[in-house]
Amino acid sequence: MATRIKKYAQQTGSTSAQVLGLLHAIGYTRYRSPQDMLPDAAIMRLERAVRDGVKADPVDIDEPAPVERPVAAAAPSFMEQVLGGGAASAQPSVRAKAPLAAPHPSPPPAPPAVASAALTAEVEALGSARAALEQVQQGLSAEREHVTQVKRELELERERLLADRARLDADILAHQALVARFHAERVERERAELETRVKDLTRAFGARCLLEGLRRVTIVGGQAADLKVLRAGLDPRVELRYAAGERGAAEAGEDSEWGELVLVWGSAVTEVALGVYSARRTRLVALPASPLGAFLADVVRALSESDSSMAAR
Repeated sequence: MATRIKKYAQQTGSTSAQVLGLLHAIGYTRYRSPQDMLPDAAIMRLERAVRDGVKADPVDIDEPAPVERPVAAAAPSFMEQVLGGGAASAQPSVRAKAPLAAPHPSPPPAPPAVASAALTAEVEALGSARAALEQVQQGLSAEREHVTQVKRELELERERLLADRARLDADILAHQALVARFHAERVERERAELETRVKDLTRAFGARCLLEGLRRVTIVGGQAADLKVLRAGLDPRVELRYAAGERGAAEAGEDSEWGELVLVWGSAVTEVALGVYSARRTRLVALPASPLGAFLADVVRALSESDSSMAAR
């Protein structure tokens, strides 16, 4: 729907010049005459401009100036007709009003060629903007494809790294299993060797005791597990007695009364106890705390050295 500018001015209680001036103020300069048709969009822009307080530009309306028509002379009365022309001549003649001076003509509207050139320039500008927008869209599409390609390559690299990590984890687990088996075999071998060595030393200790007539042996200190192993591997003809705690005079007397050899294994011996052992001629071997194998080796060595010293005397 469209409304003529002149009609719209009448509907809004304004003049066509005011409507055209307001149209020019908001950019609609192509409207020049009150006879131009206004679309609804332009009317909405006008109403918004009025609400916003936009001032109208001064314009000249492209309309022909109004022409005053002369007033016709009044018809002669009955008396004038009876009296004739004299009465009529006696009456003052009525002169027609002089026509008002025509307003200064407004400049003619822009020729169609100028409007067409402006429209052509606007269309060309829109075409250039559309071409630039298409170039930007093409650039964005190419960039999007590049990002997609990089993302695909990163995903492939991630899968490769995960596969390498899985292989590395498998190699680490295999290595740990190999190391654990090696340590287990080593520990088992060392335990077997130690058990064999302890058994040999236990037999040597028993043989040494029988050779020297030491049938009753008191062991002071040591670990319960080691003592159990020693009792299991020792010649049953050699009796063992276990004692704990520091050896004083009373403890030394009991040890001397019961057996011929006292082995102190990591326990303390007082000077009084040493005097008791020496007075009763009880053989005493005092050694620091050590593993069972080392303890038996030191005991056998001490007994052998004691026999060698006694034989030398």
